[in-house]
Amino acid sequence: MRKNPIIVSLDIGGTKTRGIAVDVEAGIYLGFKAESSNLRSIAAKNLKNLFHALSEILEKNFCGRASVWCIGGAGIRKERDRRRSYSILKLSRSNASKVHVFPDFEGNWGSAFGGNDGIVSINGTGSVIFGRAKNNETRAGGWGFLLDEFPSGALLGQWALQGTLAFLDGEKNHIQFHELFMKKHPEIKPSREGILEKIYASKETQKTLGSFAPIFIEAFEVRNKWANGKVENSLKLWGGQMNNIADSLNFHPPVPWCGIGGLWESKLQLPRLSEKILKRMFSGKFFRQLPKFKVEWGPFICYQLSLEPEVPFAISDITTLEQIGEINVNE
Repeated sequence: MRKNPIIVSLDIGGTKTRGIAVDVEAGIYLGFKAESSNLRSIAAKNLKNLFHALSEILEKNFCGRASVWCIGGAGIRKERDRRRSYSILKLSRSNASKVHVFPDFEGNWGSAFGGNDGIVSINGTGSVIFGRAKNNETRAGGWGFLLDEFPSGALLGQWALQGTLAFLDGEKNHIQFHELFMKKHPEIKPSREGILEKIYASKETQKTLGSFAPIFIEAFEVRNKWANGKVENSLKLWGGQMNNIADSLNFHPPVPWCGIGGLWESKLQLPRLSEKILKRMFSGKFFRQLPKFKVEWGPFICYQLSLEPEVPFAISDITTLEQIGEINVNE
């Protein structure tokens, strides 16, 4: 009979959750995914439903063994969210014995570099830059969708609506945004009142803003001058902060960095644009690498690192684990 607990690792993003349940002793893991929203804003009922569904998956696949939950998410308040998550897990009839929580940037750094030094730029529904070197760390951004200036789904959605509303206010050079809005969102009245009602009546404003990002990306693709200017200015700010983090952590060129989040896989072409801006501003200083592991491994890796010097499972051994399946919780 196996005695070691199952380790559950969750990356709870602004629009979706990705996770794994790892049986280190058996050398296997199970993947799962689900729709979600920011951990800070998600309703207790919705979080309970998610945890209950995952607990049932663990019961079915791992015979009800005890589990350690490692949760990463945007806006994490470490002790408060640890207690909240543990309490909701117990209401979900989970066999969780312990809960550990990690900010999304820390978990994403873990998945990007596997515990090695580097700078990670997270650009999904929200945005933040985080660097760690020789146990020192610093960050830039991650202030939330109302304040952040680095590229993110919420920021691009905000720009898309600004362009659409500007057209409605008489700025005819923004007609592309209006046309794309009507094409992609026929369910919303294309008026000032209809758009503002959609945004300000939403209980998940960040997620709602992010849903309009494809409008901006398509305008950018066809070389809309205003859209290109917005991206250019945002990336200049981003590049400056990347350099500040590299200098504050005493990195020596080439500085390893990695991009994680939905925008890096979008038609915005963020990999090309970001490398171009860094080369223009700081030629030869930065070296971009691909993530070592998928984001759902981030909290698992951070948990393992927290157990040093007696790490029970070598991070390099993740590649030896066998995946036994992936479950879509929403199906």
